[in-house]
Amino acid sequence: MSSAIHVNRLVDEISPYLRQHSTNPVDWRPWDERTLAEVREKGMPVFLSIGYSACHWCHVMERETFSDFNAAKALNQDFIAIKVDREEHPEVDHLYMTATQVLTGAGGWPNNLWLTPKMQPFYAGTYFNQETFIELCDKLAWSWRERRSEVEARAEQIMGILERISARIAETPRVELAPSLVERAARRLEQELDPQYGGFPGHPKFPPHNALRFLLERSALERSAGGGQGGTVPKPVLTTLQAMAAGGIRDHIGGGFHRYATDQKWLVPHFEKMLYDNALLLVNYTLAWRLTDDPLCQRVATEIAEWIRREMTTAQGVFHCSLDADCQGQEGAFYLWTTEQIEQALTARESQLFQEVYGIESAGNFVHQVPAGKQGGENIPHLPLPVAEYARKHSLRPERLEGKLAAIRAKLLDVRNRRLAPQPDDKVLVDLNGLTIYALALAGGAMNKPEWLDAAARAADYLLASAISRDGDLAHSCRGGKTFIRGYLDDYVFFIRGLLELHSQRGDKRWCQTAEELSWRTVAEFADRKRGGFYFTGKNHQTILRRHCDAFDQTTPSGNAMMTECLLLLYRQTRRMPYLEIAQRTLAEFSGVMHSSPLETLAMLTALQHYLR
Repeated sequence: MSSAIHVNRLVDEISPYLRQHSTNPVDWRPWDERTLAEVREKGMPVFLSIGYSACHWCHVMERETFSDFNAAKALNQDFIAIKVDREEHPEVDHLYMTATQVLTGAGGWPNNLWLTPKMQPFYAGTYFNQETFIELCDKLAWSWRERRSEVEARAEQIMGILERISARIAETPRVELAPSLVERAARRLEQELDPQYGGFPGHPKFPPHNALRFLLERSALERSAGGGQGGTVPKPVLTTLQAMAAGGIRDHIGGGFHRYATDQKWLVPHFEKMLYDNALLLVNYTLAWRLTDDPLCQRVATEIAEWIRREMTTAQGVFHCSLDADCQGQEGAFYLWTTEQIEQALTARESQLFQEVYGIESAGNFVHQVPAGKQGGENIPHLPLPVAEYARKHSLRPERLEGKLAAIRAKLLDVRNRRLAPQPDDKVLVDLNGLTIYALALAGGAMNKPEWLDAAARAADYLLASAISRDGDLAHSCRGGKTFIRGYLDDYVFFIRGLLELHSQRGDKRWCQTAEELSWRTVAEFADRKRGGFYFTGKNHQTILRRHCDAFDQTTPSGNAMMTECLLLLYRQTRRMPYLEIAQRTLAEFSGVMHSSPLETLAMLTALQHYLR
């Protein structure tokens, strides 16, 4: 006789992250109008937990805390519990991550907040183990019962701070749109980047996508203005690209990059692989290759593009979001190697060569965080020396050595593919697909890879057929021919950018025509007609606090920046003045923050470079 498995209200959600929590004893609700109406009706405080499918610590908290019946009891009896996939609801993630940073001085995922029935936060944190979580639930429930007025006053105070943060751009004085803005940002950036290991100093260390693209585009524009002369790539850019390519953040066996490194040398990653990271890295390695003709940049870009086609592409030709960090409950298990595993997969000579070149140690170079400090002889392949330098050191021809290593990596990939693979988050998000279409089209055109252009075009065709309503509205996500969640600014502008790159590389007018249609829809739905710029949410989106309109880059470039870039491209393609006028208004609106916060607005400064050329 079998007992029924308990399921909660997340069981029918399309998000794999939400479904991972569907058997928790916690009485989870999804973020939707029905749940928000229940909060208003019952007047109970809310526990809001935000994460995403590839997040390692989200999995740990799901196993250790949310699967525990005592923790669930403490939560269910006093709070309405809501679980959010940050990739489905970026506007919710943006607001409440800012709140957590205000409350705690830091942020991360899972992002856990306790809210009043007005959805105003009064306590927040990230990962909590089971014991701490139960204590917190009891303490905060008592505070709500016994000191409700104080809790509500604190929540109102936090909301006031969030309002002031949201209004900061409107209060920033505008400045002239001059080349000095770009030059000042470039000097600052070259001083900030780590001269030894690249990226920004310290750890954890994330690929600096927007910084790299800003400096690479600057070099490309200088070269174009000089008739093919000048435009030298700044040394910090090359240092960063080379150091990331050497580190364990790069998957040397299967291609692509992990999300970030936990150390300053890029050696030890958090092992989730995100579509947006790899799309943006594909753009930057392609731009660098076009400027330098460096075979390393070409090789890394090729690995990324082939990994996207092989492991991130659905049967319909679009791209899913991410690959999990964990496998069988262990972070990175799929990607790690012991010396014994390598020796079993390769000949003795191949094994010796691989272990020397890729820094393999008998004791291992990877230390587990859970359990803390556990070291089991597992290794993250990386390059202590560049392959070319290793070849010189051992009097080998670099091309011949690289050929041998490629054959060895193919053998190891075949062995690795027999392991239990990390779970993909198979949501299809329009914004991330737009970035990937742009990256594949750019790289495919630059490197004469028609198969990459074909992949970009196939994805674009699918989205045009499946993600646009009869009324012309773009969705944020689609699955099985159905659309879910109204599209945000980033969905429109990243997709437009991908269509414009396809037009640039293939010359098919339909891509440009569709980009024009979507651009005018974006203006109609998102434009701030009083000041300039674009709101993140459309006119018909549900608003939590207020519609925010900013130029600050997040993990991806600012939607306002990318929209400005698209408008400038459309103006140069069509010579229609409205495109230029709207771009000018947007740049003028954000001129003050480009001056006061250049490192946070690098994508907008990239657009400014194109405007000034």
